[in-house]
Amino acid sequence: MSQRPPVEQQSLFPPRLASHFAPGTPSAPGTPVHSIQTIRRKAAGHHGPLTKILVANRGEIAIRVFRTSHELAMHTVAIYSYEDRMSAHRQKADEAYQVGKGLTPVAAYLAQDDIISIALEHGVDMIHPGYGFLSENAEFARKVEQAGLAFVGPSPEVIDALGDKTKARSIAIKIGVPVVPGTPGPVGSYEDGASFIEEHGFPVIIKAAMGGGGRGMRVVREDSEFKDAFSRAVSEAKSAFGDGTVFIERFLDKPRHIEVQILADGQGNCVHLFERDCSVQRRHQKVVEVAPATHLPEDVRQAILSDALKLAESVGYRNAGTAEFLVDQMGRHYFIEINPRIQVEHTITVYRSAGGNGVRLDASSGFAGAQITPHYDSLLVKVTVSGTTYEVARRKMLRALVEFRIRGVKTNIPFLFRLLTHDVFIAGKTWTTFIDDTPDLFKLVQTQNRAQKLLAYLGDLAVNGSGIKGQVGEPGLKTDVVIPKLQDRTNPDTGPPLDCSLPCEIGWRNIIVKQGPEAFAKAVRQYPGTLIMDTTWRDAHQSLLATRLRTIDMVNIAKETSYALANAYSLECWGGATFDVSMRFLYEDPWERLRTLRKLVPNIPFQALVRGANAVGYTSYADNVIYDFCKKAVENGLDIFRVFDSLNYIENVSQYFFRFICLLM
Repeated sequence: MSQRPPVEQQSLFPPRLASHFAPGTPSAPGTPVHSIQTIRRKAAGHHGPLTKILVANRGEIAIRVFRTSHELAMHTVAIYSYEDRMSAHRQKADEAYQVGKGLTPVAAYLAQDDIISIALEHGVDMIHPGYGFLSENAEFARKVEQAGLAFVGPSPEVIDALGDKTKARSIAIKIGVPVVPGTPGPVGSYEDGASFIEEHGFPVIIKAAMGGGGRGMRVVREDSEFKDAFSRAVSEAKSAFGDGTVFIERFLDKPRHIEVQILADGQGNCVHLFERDCSVQRRHQKVVEVAPATHLPEDVRQAILSDALKLAESVGYRNAGTAEFLVDQMGRHYFIEINPRIQVEHTITVYRSAGGNGVRLDASSGFAGAQITPHYDSLLVKVTVSGTTYEVARRKMLRALVEFRIRGVKTNIPFLFRLLTHDVFIAGKTWTTFIDDTPDLFKLVQTQNRAQKLLAYLGDLAVNGSGIKGQVGEPGLKTDVVIPKLQDRTNPDTGPPLDCSLPCEIGWRNIIVKQGPEAFAKAVRQYPGTLIMDTTWRDAHQSLLATRLRTIDMVNIAKETSYALANAYSLECWGGATFDVSMRFLYEDPWERLRTLRKLVPNIPFQALVRGANAVGYTSYADNVIYDFCKKAVENGLDIFRVFDSLNYIENVSQYFFRFICLLM
């Protein structure tokens, strides 16, 4: 007859979790078998009535909830679609089950009955909705509670009241919180919005009554755009949230977007964690958030914080949530909505340092070997930084972004560099359409990204083979190129080699730069000897050499060339096939090649071989095209155009001459 384990041991083995404990005999009588669960409970120091949580979401938010749950000694369950079977959040949970078999990638995470069925089958106590998907679906919250499970979020009634923006507006108006002028309720058709537009005029914004994230929103500035924008907003809202209800508001010009983080328990206690500025947006999606909001008058700040609590208390709110406001250029604030759920950006308000000095990284789908699918939000990682001042935090964010190395996909890091270094952002005076109003932000910072280029080249070589005609297998040259040592012409026999660490400054180009092209032409005519035009760097060898040389190959010999050919008439290094081949076969920028070589060979005139009507192309171009091409070429370092096929079109020939004279005078 077996002996019952001691009471202390029984308390560590709840029947629901018995299968998760390692089998075997304890090392000493009365000693429990160690497992991850026992370690978590001891670390937490408590053991509450709810022990197992399912997160009905994916990506970064699911991972955040799992980590917090583990610190609270809870057991975690993940769900995943077929497309997410290799995702990171599945690996972070204690258990994981596929949801929505046979459904589309998004529909899988909206399969309410399937999610609840998985929870009941596997002994789950709580369901956390995360953000997006079902987080603001009152029907789902109601089904969860009817199944005897705890819904980690507001009550279904509160979600129904606040998740619908038209109902939230009515609540705000009732308790005296200012709102942006808008339709009193949902708008069924674009004809129904005509009376509002007649009273308030354009611009207006059409908003989805359910959901958020910028979907189902359209700004309309003219009457001719209204019908199409309305139908698009309804269609997008129906697709994203399953509800096409929309309403219309007056659109404020260049407002700030301020939101307040609120926390409320189930006992009527509600607090705020102050505000954050989320004005930097792209297509109504927040790009950068700052807490606290800079340049916000204290009386406006306190009014916003007070109204956020008033709204939450009026509906008996519980859980984390966000009250959102717009502040116009007169300092007047207007309530726009409450998101009755945790938000992507709430980590900036409830900051907790991790991932370095004042830097927090919340990983999503970004990990080594990850496949980024087109089915979901493409968030790789969320970066949060803190500093003693706004400027310190800004610089810390720049430092953190510089340290990222993400390969295989394009990211918004180059855009963020431009944004964080823009004068308006540095001053902290952005507005909600700042990105749309500032095209200069899209002059992106370029990085070398050597690893990415190398991987692309190796992949292309492995799949397609060499792109060089006649080349099979590895290149025959296995050694470094020998760079010759040049002797000083004034003492060629016994003198030391020339120091070529800096480019030569003596040459025919000095006449062009200092005296202009007419003086250069006169000096050439008066020269008693023969002048040399070197064509090695172009395609004088019928494309067998120069058009297969990379820029780096020319750069490695450029300074020596500036000395060896210091008295040359020109270096023909551009135009013809060189321009085309550098782009199509070497994947290089011919303009960058010209600029780079110009810096290393400042003394010898650079020459291009061009066709009269075609320039470096293969068709005839208009005069203005030839003119602008010549202008750009000279600006990037070219000195001489050698024109052939000159009888094709004499007007194009004159463009080369005119441009040469005008820009170098």
